[in-house]
Amino acid sequence: MAIIMAVSQCAAPVGQIVYGFVFEAFNKAAYVPALLASIATMIIAVMARTMVKNKESLS
Repeated sequence: MAIIMAVSQCAAPVGQIVYGFVFEAFNKAAYVPALLASIATMIIAVMARTMVKNKESLS
């Protein structure tokens, strides 16, 4: 758990920089970065759900 927390805290500034560039690129349509972040979150959730189901079926 400590490793996961450390990696996520180290990745946060990188994510903020990338998000800043995306907001600058889409300054006329501010909804696009939020939409992209929502899609990425959904993809991660589906992948995590699949991995958990696969792990449960192996047990």
